[in-house]
Order: sequence, then C-alpha cells, then structure tokens
Amino acid sequence: MFVFVYTDLAFYDFQLYCCGVKDYKDWESNRYFNCSSPGTEACGVPFSCCKPTSSALIDRQCGYDMIRASHNSDRESYIYTIGCIPAGEKWLESNLIPVASILGICFAHNLRGDINAQISKWEYQEVHTVCRKEVRILQYLVIFRIAIL
Repeated sequence: MFVFVYTDLAFYDFQLYCCGVKDYKDWESNRYFNCSSPGTEACGVPFSCCKPTSSALIDRQCGYDMIRASHNSDRESYIYTIGCIPAGEKWLESNLIPVASILGICFAHNLRGDINAQISKWEYQEVHTVCRKEVRILQYLVIFRIAIL
C-alpha cells in the first residue's frame, strides 16, 4: 500500500507526464483521493495528472472522479494514466547517454578531489616529518652547545 505525499509526487507527475507510482489507480491509496473520502477530491486524481488542453482557462478539477469505472472510455484523453516509475524508466532509457555522461563527469570530479586530498595528506606528513627532523637536529645542537659551555 502506498502512502503519498501529495506535493512530492505531484512534482514528478508534472515533469514526467505521469500519474501515481505504478499508474493513476495508486491515488486510491491516498486518504484524500480514495473513493471513500468525504471530500470533493474523492475518486479523483490531482491536477498534476491532467493533460494540458488548448483552452485558455485552466481546469483545476480535470482529475475529478477519474478513478471511477464510468470514465474508462474517456480517461486517456483527460489524464496521464502511466505511472511515474514506468515513465521514469522510459525517460532514463531514452536519455541514457547524457545521464551516463553527467554521472561520469561527477565521478571523475569526485575522484580528482579524493586524489588531491590524499596528496595533501602526504605533503602535510612529509612537511611535518621534515620539520620534526629539523627540530631534533636543533635540539641536539642546543644540547651540544650547552655541553660545550
């Protein structure tokens, strides 16, 4: 059973032209959109699931009652029925090369940063090792000088 956070999923619905996780029926699991809900959104889907129209006026109630069986014939013309997971998979398949390129660049950038950090650690250790040796030499010279006096 899916519990939806309306604002998060609505963003993906709008960007991927999808509705729900698997399909539009997933909104039945939401307490505001399920058919037993007392509100006006009962048996509907959110506005983000609606397909754009050529009308100048935006119909914010276009998802009203779309889960009911009475809309089986015209549902496809008003709302997106494919879920966001299948739509995301489809988008990823069609954009695999750009996505892989971006991920490769990010990985290379991360690797470069890690290498530079390791080099900095080595240089820090070398400087401090050299400094420790110089301090010891100076200590020996001071002790030697005191011994001579």
